[in-house]
Amino acid sequence: MNGLKEIIQSNRVWLCLDCGKCSSVCPITRHIVEPYTSPRLLVEMAINSGEDAILNNPLLWSCLTCNYCTEICPSQVSFSNFIQNIRVEARDQDKSPNCTHSGMMQTWSRMMSDPELKQSRLDWIEDGLQVSEDSDTVFFTGCLPYYDAAFSQLDIEGIDTTRAALKILNYLGIEPIVLKDKCVLWSRHIQDR
Repeated sequence: MNGLKEIIQSNRVWLCLDCGKCSSVCPITRHIVEPYTSPRLLVEMAINSGEDAILNNPLLWSCLTCNYCTEICPSQVSFSNFIQNIRVEARDQDKSPNCTHSGMMQTWSRMMSDPELKQSRLDWIEDGLQVSEDSDTVFFTGCLPYYDAAFSQLDIEGIDTTRAALKILNYLGIEPIVLKDKCVLWSRHIQDR
């Protein structure tokens, strides 16, 4: 890895105290058990073991770059940037990443807020589920319906979860508004009231 030393230096990796605070807040560390991984162990690998160890560590591509580890680090190791820099090096070497979401969620946010993009946001509503066009309650599904397509290999049931939540609301006598297009429509609805 040509720039490993530079990446280590520029992200303050040398200053890692091996305290484990990063591991305690890492959402991935809690779920990857075999082999156990954590931000501090990846830092240690970068310093002691070199390129192969880094590029084959599950945390390299599963890290969400959520920045929790960086925020809690007493040495201010910039772990999220470190991961991003190492990923660039891996891509430069034609390593095939298995990214957690590859920017999908940010793309969904842009799609959902694009006024030019017409969406069909109600197709998941089955017969028997009750919604209203005028209610005091809004049921915001967000990007949950997209999860089925994006994370099918993980058996995530976004649409089933959304339907179940609406069934619960209906059982409680609530027929919520479900936004047909985007969040902007709800703010207009409130202004009209």
